[in-house]
Amino acid sequence: MTRTSRILATVMTGLLMLGATGCRNSDQDDRLPADYVGAAYGDLGGGKPVDADAARLVGPHFEVRYTSGEVSDHTNDYRYAAKGYELVTLYAELDLIPPRFATADSVPKAVIVVDGVRRELPQVPYLGVSASVPLGHDAYLQITDEARTQSLNLRTGERGTDAIEAYYRPQRVSFTPSSYQGSAASRYRAARLVATVTVSLGDNGGTLEPWLPDIGWAAKGHLWLYIPKADVQGRVYTDNAREIDDRLLLATLLTFQYVPDRVAMFALTYAGGRSAPLPRPAASALITSQPLLFEVPESISSGTLVVDPVEHLKADYATAPITWTRRFPTTALAWTLTS
Repeated sequence: MTRTSRILATVMTGLLMLGATGCRNSDQDDRLPADYVGAAYGDLGGGKPVDADAARLVGPHFEVRYTSGEVSDHTNDYRYAAKGYELVTLYAELDLIPPRFATADSVPKAVIVVDGVRRELPQVPYLGVSASVPLGHDAYLQITDEARTQSLNLRTGERGTDAIEAYYRPQRVSFTPSSYQGSAASRYRAARLVATVTVSLGDNGGTLEPWLPDIGWAAKGHLWLYIPKADVQGRVYTDNAREIDDRLLLATLLTFQYVPDRVAMFALTYAGGRSAPLPRPAASALITSQPLLFEVPESISSGTLVVDPVEHLKADYATAPITWTRRFPTTALAWTLTS
């Protein structure tokens, strides 16, 4: 827990204890309603540790992880459950986990279900949740995000069978190496042409995702391998621009733009298969960093990203075909799941 969280926990604990002191002598017949649900903040020591990996729900726009839980007849501020009822509670650490693809328009819906009856929550209970249940009964937190619902048992701290398993397996993809640099050469008339391509996948690599914005859920049995920042740059230059075309008005310029074909130059290989990138909006001279996206089997765990640039130039200024005497090297970037 961070220093800020410890301070916040201390302050909240003090406030709750002050509230408890003022309530201890109150009439305990003034009890919580039998269908009570509410947020729970700060485990004051009554909770028992739960498996934080099991007591965790993740969706496209949210993540909750609870670390302790308890069953009691009262809340931390000594509000008592109705007669014949008890409170089942899960607590989280005070450090919030940032949602994955949060937007103002995408707000997950949360409810508590007890004996088949739904009780609405105003928002996802990131810091903790408590529900009144008949003695010995279970309560389930259900969170619906992008039309798919996942459940968590508040009494046991375990996910339900409706969990989207792809969120609870290793997801982060690491590339070795994470860059490529190559060149190709040709003669055209009396000019020598050289094309270069550089690729950088950045330090963060990629992730396996069951859902992505603007694309949606992957097909059953598949995932998206998403590389958010694939910087691909290409250029072509010549030592004799005038020989490219006698009519070329900008003959004194020695550099021409070459935009690599991001679909044709990449392939993802893995045990038993090979995938091409999904077509994305074309890069331009001003936009070189765009995501790469592949559809892959959900059983995937490692493979290679093959980089094989295409030498074809959209050379409207050329009056004859360009034959490349030296091709771009083909390189395989190994990738594995790291977490």
